[in-house]
Amino acid sequence: MSSGKHRSSFLLGVSALVIGMAALVFISGPQSDMAKTNHISGIPTDSPSTTRTSDRGPSKPSSGGSHSGLAEKLNALLAEADERDQSEVLYDLMLEAPLEEVRELLALSDGTEEYSAGFREEMKLAAFERWHHLDPAEALRAIAASSLSADRRDSRIELYLEDWAGRAPQEVRAFLQEEGLAGVSQDVIDCALARGAAASGERAMFEDALGRIEEPKRRNFTIKSVARTLQRDHEALFDAWVPTLPSEDQATAIAESAWMLVDQDPDRALARLDQLEELGTDELSVTRSRVAVKWTRKDPVKAGQWVLTQNLVAEEREELVSLVFKVWMSKDRDAAVAWAEDSIKRGAMDEAFMNRVAERLQP
Repeated sequence: MSSGKHRSSFLLGVSALVIGMAALVFISGPQSDMAKTNHISGIPTDSPSTTRTSDRGPSKPSSGGSHSGLAEKLNALLAEADERDQSEVLYDLMLEAPLEEVRELLALSDGTEEYSAGFREEMKLAAFERWHHLDPAEALRAIAASSLSADRRDSRIELYLEDWAGRAPQEVRAFLQEEGLAGVSQDVIDCALARGAAASGERAMFEDALGRIEEPKRRNFTIKSVARTLQRDHEALFDAWVPTLPSEDQATAIAESAWMLVDQDPDRALARLDQLEELGTDELSVTRSRVAVKWTRKDPVKAGQWVLTQNLVAEEREELVSLVFKVWMSKDRDAAVAWAEDSIKRGAMDEAFMNRVAERLQP
């Protein structure tokens, strides 16, 4: 095939790909708020920032009546705020509030129907956020006994317990030993403890907590979180901890480490992939793809060089190259096309292979 025909055929495929990618973006649009996940549990949540506008603010204009000073201040702020920003008003109101005002906002959330049910729940969340910074133990007790929905109650307890354990693990240990949190799942507590203790480098504490988690998905998610934290903040501890895990958990932790490392040290990230290959784990294929995507976003040239050296079976190679090519196209179409053409000319790929790659990216 002549070089002119070769370039024409390949560029026709690329043009179709670009049109297809644009259509895919148009059809899918931005990620739905409902697809966003809570960083603690990994389960979609109706966070304060995604509460429907119709659930915010006063359900009807105030008709006068008696109000506390805090209620008057809140209503004045709401009157000036854009409707989309009304939940932010609550956090601004609580930013430096004393405990007295925190309790007043909680009482207001339970003692009036002037505000919608959704907004009253946001009032509680803002109050608990401030209370956690003033007195984490009392805040946790109050959240556990509150009328928050179970999902929101558990997610806040995980969030604040993790933060507290990351700052003062021994205080948390004493609090739980002396009092505990009545009505709260032990798995919720242990997931938070494991992540917080990892942040503070308390190995015995996070290992004990991990060992008690019974629900498999929660345990897997927590191992991933602990691995990322240790790789980032306590690498020597990560290296000492991983060999003590069962092989399946080792693979999970090493996979997260590889993904974390690719930004700062790609060579070490690739060494983690070698470890996964030695373990003979199913994590390898998925992790290799995650590493490829992240590396291409940061350094497409080096990622492109690496992907062509991978000794993979046909389908796996097509899939990996397609991931790199798609990300590179989104960053710099001309550079991505030039890389593909040069790779074909050098014999690193043939045109038929690259056309199959392009077909994989069609919507």
